[in-house]
Amino acid sequence: IVVCLRDPVTRANSAFHYAVKNGWETECQSLLEAKGRILDLDSMDTLRYHDLNYFENGLYAKHLDRWSKHFTKENIFIIKDDDLRNKSSDVLRDMYEFLGIDSSFEVDTSVEYNKASVVKSQSLQNFLKSKNSLVKKVFAILFSSRVKIWLRGRLVAKVEELNKVNVVNPEIENQNLLEEYFKSDLAQLEDVYKVKL
Repeated sequence: IVVCLRDPVTRANSAFHYAVKNGWETECQSLLEAKGRILDLDSMDTLRYHDLNYFENGLYAKHLDRWSKHFTKENIFIIKDDDLRNKSSDVLRDMYEFLGIDSSFEVDTSVEYNKASVVKSQSLQNFLKSKNSLVKKVFAILFSSRVKIWLRGRLVAKVEELNKVNVVNPEIENQNLLEEYFKSDLAQLEDVYKVKL
């Protein structure tokens, strides 16, 4: 198993802004406000709320503990997001060795994907990213599978690209409160898995 871990506060903030941008987050005006709501949803259907569960997803030690019940630590390769960004060649070489792949294989890591962005038209973005089953049903009725694949892969991707403006990562409000939330999990991550984020 290969796991890539990002600072959980930054990840939660990014996930929140991504959900807002895509029209999925409609109830909360801030990440801190979402914190209370998401904690109430922990006992509910996690698949349905996965995209909105900004905090639970960042409890890395908790998730690794669950995986460690089925896989030995030697079979889990942990990458830190910062290392992947700053020392990508070294990280990829180590990962290839872990996976038993020829470590001389090189990947162009100069292209940055999935940059933080905001949308020009929220209505258009809401339509494109809707999780509303009515929209999906209409598309299912109107278009064949081949056309839907083309629409998603080409047309929708192009419209999404034209509808966004890249931005610097959004500011994290109340960072100290959010850091406190992840503090014990990060301590366990460092103690048990020797990973310091």
